[in-house]
Amino acid sequence: MAVYQDLREFERGVIISAREMGHSISEVANIFGFSRTTISRVYRGYRESGKTSNLRHRCRQKKNMQERDK
Repeated sequence: MAVYQDLREFERGVIISAREMGHSISEVANIFGFSRTTISRVYRGYRESGKTSNLRHRCRQKKNMQERDK
């Protein structure tokens, strides 16, 4: 079973599309094999921000320094 942070962009889109088509959280969980918690977190995040991606993987990325910054 996929964990919330481990989902690819495509999988997030599948979850959102299924929910937008009117399927319940339990139906989506049974069809695609994601946990109900994962589905509700993805869909809630989409409704609140309008984005499907989770950009947490960038939060600790080092910034490239420009020549003028050195």
